[in-house]
Amino acid sequence: MHVSRAKRVVAAMLAIAVLTTTAALHSGAAADLTEPDPDEVVEGLPTTVDGLLDLDDLLPPEPEEYKDFDQLLVEVADEVPQFGGFFLEDENTVNIWLTGPASAANDDRRGQRSLRELAGRLHDQVSEGMRIRVLRAQYSWHELHQWFMELYLHLEAEGVNSFDIDDARNRLAIGVTDSEQHEAAVRTQAAELGIPAAALEVVEETASLFDHHAADLRSRHRPVVGGLQVGTTWGSTCTAGLAADRGGVRGFITASHCTTLIGGPNDGDVIGQPTIAIGNELGRERRDGQWWTTDCPTGRLRRYADTTFFDNAFNQGSTRGRIAWPPANGSIQWDGTTTRSITAVLAGEPAVNANVAKVGRTTGRSFGAVKYTCRAFNHTWPAARVPGSVTGDVRYRCISYAEYARGSGDSGAPVFR
Repeated sequence: MHVSRAKRVVAAMLAIAVLTTTAALHSGAAADLTEPDPDEVVEGLPTTVDGLLDLDDLLPPEPEEYKDFDQLLVEVADEVPQFGGFFLEDENTVNIWLTGPASAANDDRRGQRSLRELAGRLHDQVSEGMRIRVLRAQYSWHELHQWFMELYLHLEAEGVNSFDIDDARNRLAIGVTDSEQHEAAVRTQAAELGIPAAALEVVEETASLFDHHAADLRSRHRPVVGGLQVGTTWGSTCTAGLAADRGGVRGFITASHCTTLIGGPNDGDVIGQPTIAIGNELGRERRDGQWWTTDCPTGRLRRYADTTFFDNAFNQGSTRGRIAWPPANGSIQWDGTTTRSITAVLAGEPAVNANVAKVGRTTGRSFGAVKYTCRAFNHTWPAARVPGSVTGDVRYRCISYAEYARGSGDSGAPVFR
């Protein structure tokens, strides 16, 4: 089903060394978040009926098969035209945007029952005891999504780093590298596309979605689990997402940009743990999703996920679905046995303000909150690394963005809850 596949891919997005735009992250604010109970079920990556990972659910889907989470919410809006989005205010409260008066829905018992049914459809993180609160929306989801697609297809103003529907503000949000230099031009182009000025927020983002790689020593460990350091032929030092199966083939996943060619044909790269030195090799790249030119401005290529799959050609040991679990937040130490196991599928994107965990070879274990869902990010790679591209200009669509401690080399790290 479209819904199942879309939800699984979104839920399984790997950390790709996402850079945050706030100083709070670097000051350790994310550490103040409540850490999950170690005995709780960890949700994140998709599983097959026997509980084992199937990598077909992680890799970028064919466009005709796929609906991203924003598009699934359009289907909700088809049935509830007043719907304008939703987000978590905290762990106990779900806020739903609706156009029109909010007081009646909040106060009326029948209205609350209807809202709870709607909230349950929107997200599996909505539990029975949570409070459902209605906020009065200025814009419907249909309007926001239509304007977003105008931006997606036509916005090519200089300095644009990312853009999406801001779920928590019932607005569109565009991130630019320098607001003083680029905001006016962005707003002018948005107005030409028919987007009201009041529906648009332009914010400065000095960080890119991707970072550069820096070498650092991390320990060899067998069997291989998620969160450990890996190296590739390209010379990257990255993080193993998970050991998993694809079409009956055991292998490993990490970020596509850790390889020689980003997307497109397999380039024969080798992955190793912790490096690709003789004796450390794990396997060769087997599946890196292709780029698409449809539904994208001229000159850009697009895809949904920055993931690639390596086989286990060198027959090294691995444990499917397990992630190394350091003893404390911010720690890179690991006893070699304590892990977290992915046991359930998160049915949908993690909502705005939902807490997530990440384990990466550089910054270790960290926690943070989801800031954006289904955000489109622009990036420019060296053209020679992007098959089919003349400029190296690409767009990643429907990326979930969370703020947590990260560093060079965390690319590929598993993010889960």
